[in-house]
Amino acid sequence: MPGLLDIPVHEFDRGFLKQQLPAINQCLRLASRIDVPPGSLDETLSECLQLPQRMLPMAEMTQQNGVLASGQSMLLEPVYLKPDISNVTVFPIERTDQSHQQVAELIAALGETFADELTFSPLFGQLYRADFIKLSAPDYYPHPLSVVGKSINQFIEQAKSDLDWYRLVTEMQIFLFDHPVNQQRQANGLYPVNSFWFWGGGESVQTDINRDVYSDDELIRLLFDGSAKRVASLEDAAAFENPSLVVALQLISVLKSAQSSSLEGILLDLEEKIFKPAVESVQQSGKTLRLRGLWRDDFFLQRLHRWRLWRRQQSIEDLVGSDLQVV
Repeated sequence: MPGLLDIPVHEFDRGFLKQQLPAINQCLRLASRIDVPPGSLDETLSECLQLPQRMLPMAEMTQQNGVLASGQSMLLEPVYLKPDISNVTVFPIERTDQSHQQVAELIAALGETFADELTFSPLFGQLYRADFIKLSAPDYYPHPLSVVGKSINQFIEQAKSDLDWYRLVTEMQIFLFDHPVNQQRQANGLYPVNSFWFWGGGESVQTDINRDVYSDDELIRLLFDGSAKRVASLEDAAAFENPSLVVALQLISVLKSAQSSSLEGILLDLEEKIFKPAVESVQQSGKTLRLRGLWRDDFFLQRLHRWRLWRRQQSIEDLVGSDLQVV
């Protein structure tokens, strides 16, 4: 659940974090903390999803027919690359109906222009899959949430070592530079879609996970549909009677996009649909709840922890900005 301890506490109404999130606060207050080596979003997701490698080969795993050669697919999402004197930084594109249509128009134009290089398939929202005709897909690009707001200089340098790949990406960016869609976006005060972030390359792996999977991410649900015991959205999470994995990425996605107006709603949903039934399941059945993020400690909550009445009353507000902060 990355992002939980990175929320901007000063933007919430006074008392909200302490009074409206009792299950979250109880979990954070009573749980034991186990020091874990800090890892990236991709490494943490790979471990939680029981994938054998640190990067996420999600593109090939979305293929339903398996007719393409292995290692020739990537996922892609629209981004704005902002260059300055020494860095190129990734900024997200807003997710609205209008932007979806604009991205679809750009993808269609790219598909026609580069038809001899690759084909595009829509997945959902602004997420697409690219299937390369001859090119081998690079496997070193991380999840978009790992790079938003950060410099991507290291990936640009890596791309330069693969001349065919670097040429294709450069030609696409040149094509997008003065496309009418981007001219209109800039006229409306929006970031142009001057690039797409390609990621998820690599050979497909088996996703046989012996538990229920709940996620607010459509891609996660797609990948484990048919291989997990049950796959559902967070809204359909119940009493956690079976061993369960919850992957919640909406919170960090909103934080990365600076849409702070929806943070309260997301936290309340997590409180009611995930933490409240999960804490009740721990207390009633003796299960263990493990909370993971991108911070330095994992939180483990067990039934006997409810007797830790001596622990100082604290809330999520007290932990944000502490030494657990994202590294």
